[in-house]
Amino acid sequence: MFPGQGSQHIGMGHELYKRYPMARDVFDQVDSILQCHLSQLIFHGDENELRKTSNAQPAILAHSLATLAVLQSESNVFHEPSIVMGHSLGEFTAACAAGYLELDEAVQMVRARGKAMEAAAAQAGETSMVAMLPLSYEKSMALCEEIQAVQPNHVCQVANWNATNQVVLSGHKAAVEQAIQLGKEKFKVRRAIPLDVSAPFHCSLLQSVEQEVEHLLQASTGSKRRKSNATTKEEKKNAPSTTHMITNINGTLQHDWTSICSDLSKQTCETVKWVRCMDTAIEGTDVETWYEVGPGVALSNLMKRHMPKHYHCSNAIELIQAL
Repeated sequence: MFPGQGSQHIGMGHELYKRYPMARDVFDQVDSILQCHLSQLIFHGDENELRKTSNAQPAILAHSLATLAVLQSESNVFHEPSIVMGHSLGEFTAACAAGYLELDEAVQMVRARGKAMEAAAAQAGETSMVAMLPLSYEKSMALCEEIQAVQPNHVCQVANWNATNQVVLSGHKAAVEQAIQLGKEKFKVRRAIPLDVSAPFHCSLLQSVEQEVEHLLQASTGSKRRKSNATTKEEKKNAPSTTHMITNINGTLQHDWTSICSDLSKQTCETVKWVRCMDTAIEGTDVETWYEVGPGVALSNLMKRHMPKHYHCSNAIELIQAL
């Protein structure tokens, strides 16, 4: 499992960079691809600068893949994962880890995605995102419908369904603020936590971003592979990944690049249904061991609360400390 935006922090991955050549290689490659010293921003930079969407997204991807490289060098468990999934941005990391995207494609893609999100947010005016709990997905949809009925010119949509009783709303600030008030009055919401983000993720205000991501994905290696028939030994060597991927918008298990590509572009404006991803991981596969690879522990904590007691879930911090 690969985390999304919000998990970044200054200093992440610095010890890996100093201790492990394979981690250093990933960070150095990302710097070279972007033609900037992103690693120095990650290790020693300004928190506000790292928080910018165009920096945070490639930074988290770099950290996650550097961590994966270390784990692969230390344990055979991580060489061929049977299933990958990621939360929002983490889906692009997952696609790269599974071999659907090359590193340079993934890095350039998330940088472009981040810049496009910043531009779309600037055009949208005042926007915000808020985590609300306890609130089910069904009730959050009803709440947003009521807000849209009284504010038809404003956007208020469910961005993330992270747990059975936790959602994140995204859209215009005025509409989201009204949703907070109505949520507490009518839907028994006890906590509304504003998120410190630079764009209204996973709502219709990012329609222009979806189109750009779709264009980038269609030009990627994964798409090129599927446009040709693998006949030579070299072509077969470069054949599509056999690792399955659970995608955000419906929590479906995919191994066809065309379907993965479609879901990756659509999740820009649609709800990240992480609960369905976890349900599929538990009920739709025979995999009982899951690892969160990247900065933070949010996904592993959500999975631990959601999965059966006999399942096992660890995060990268625990794994690296064990090494």
